[in-house]
Amino acid sequence: MQRRESASEAAPIVGAQIGAKFKEFLLDMYDAPLITADISDDEINESLRCLEGDSLPGFPSPDTFEMLISPHMSKLVQPCLDILEEISLILQNVAQKLSLVVFQRFPELGEKVFEIATGIIDAEREKTKVILECVVNSATSYAFTNDDDYLIQHGAMAPAGSSNDQWFGGDGQQQMPDPNDPNNPVNASAGAQFQQNNPEVGGFYRMKKNVGNMAENIGNKIAGTETKHKIKYAESFIKDIRGRIEAYFRLVVRNLRDSVPKCIGFYLTHSFRTKLQFALNQEIQNEKILNHFLKEPPHIQEERTALKSQSKIVQEAHAVLSRDIEIQMGEVDYELER
Repeated sequence: MQRRESASEAAPIVGAQIGAKFKEFLLDMYDAPLITADISDDEINESLRCLEGDSLPGFPSPDTFEMLISPHMSKLVQPCLDILEEISLILQNVAQKLSLVVFQRFPELGEKVFEIATGIIDAEREKTKVILECVVNSATSYAFTNDDDYLIQHGAMAPAGSSNDQWFGGDGQQQMPDPNDPNNPVNASAGAQFQQNNPEVGGFYRMKKNVGNMAENIGNKIAGTETKHKIKYAESFIKDIRGRIEAYFRLVVRNLRDSVPKCIGFYLTHSFRTKLQFALNQEIQNEKILNHFLKEPPHIQEERTALKSQSKIVQEAHAVLSRDIEIQMGEVDYELER
C-alpha cells in the first residue's frame, strides 16, 4: 500500500506538464529581436523593383510583402509539429506510469491497458497532425488580419518621402498646410521670401548646379566612367515595409500561440481522454478477458501451491503433537486419581 502511494505521488501531473509546454510555445520567436535586421534597404528595394515587372515604376507589387516574409513564416511550421510530438510523448509516459501503478498486482492487465492507450494516442496524433498542418498553413501562407492595432498602425501607406507626422496629427486626422511655414510650397510669398534669405536655394544656384552636373556627366562619358544610378524607393517607404513585416510576423506568432495549443488540446488530449474510457469498456469488460488477465502470474501460483503444501504439513504435525500431549496429560490424570 505504501509502495502504491509513493508511486502515485511520484507520477507527474499531466495537466501541469502540458500547460508548461503550451506557455513556452513560440515564446522565443515572439520575444526575438527584429526579423528584418539582417535585410538591408538595398535588398528590400531590389525586391520591390524585381516584382514590379514591366508595369509602371513606383507601384510595388503585393507579392513583395509575401516574398520578404515567407522565409520567416516557414520557420513557424516545424515548432508546431514538434510540440505535437512532445505532447503525445507526455501522454504516453503518463499512461505507462499510471498503468504500472494502478494495475501493479496484475501486470498483464496493465500492459494491455497501456497498449490500448498507445494505440489511441498514435491514431489521434495523426488526425491532429493533419488538422494542425491546415491551421498552420492557413496562418502562414495567407496574409490577412482584422487586428485593430495592426490596421490602425499599418493600414494606410504614408506618402513616399514624408513621415506620418507630416501628414497626420496625433489624432490620426489629416493636417492642413501651415501658411506660416516658409517651406510650404502653397504659400508663394513665403517661398519667395525663403529663397531671398537663402541664396543657395534660388534659381541661379540651381541652374549653376545643373550645369556643373551636366559637365561632370559629359566628362564621365568621355572617360568611360559613367555610372548608372538606380531609382530607389524612398527611405520612409522601405521603413514602413519593415514595420509591416515585423508587426504582421508578431501578429501571426501571437495567433499561433493561441490556436495551436487549442488544436492540440481539443483534438489530442481531450479526444484521448474520452476515447480511452470507451475503448477500455469495450475491450476489457469481458468475462474471458478478465479471467485471463486477472489470474495470478505463474510464479505466484507456484509459490501459493508450495505455501499450501507447507501449511498442510504444519497442520498435520500440529495435530500429531497435540494428540501426544493429550495422551500424556490423560495418563497423568489417571495416576493422580489412583
